[in-house]
Amino acid sequence: MFRRDFRYRTREVIEVFLEKDVTNPGKALTIQELGLWHGSEHALRWLIKLGVVVEINGRYYLDKERLRQVVNEFKERHGVAKYRYNVLRILLMLPLGLIIAMVTYIILIFIGIKPFPGLFLIVLVITSILVNIIRIYYIRSRIKFRL
Repeated sequence: MFRRDFRYRTREVIEVFLEKDVTNPGKALTIQELGLWHGSEHALRWLIKLGVVVEINGRYYLDKERLRQVVNEFKERHGVAKYRYNVLRILLMLPLGLIIAMVTYIILIFIGIKPFPGLFLIVLVITSILVNIIRIYYIRSRIKFRL
């Protein structure tokens, strides 16, 4: 929950700077003039540490070029390529779902359930969905940080 809240607040802080067009040292404003609220302190400190927000004598401005650099670095490490890789890994789970569905179907037949048209398809869809949900949760648990 903290990560999601922190990402949300970080985006809100950036949006405040962009809405007020505080993007160069001449337009720098104080926290009160920006209208930043109490909950945005951690996000602001993190942005200052990254160099996205620059402080000059208690006044702050957003460095757009540095923001682009940080976003591009983040995308290179965690962005589209990794997303495509994760989608590929999820799709590779489909054969596993097929195998589990076939085994389940065979067990249902041995138990005595008479197969009807579409039973295998139903078992396959349910099994594939469950395997992919488990895989998605596994991937999400392995992700250390998201912006």
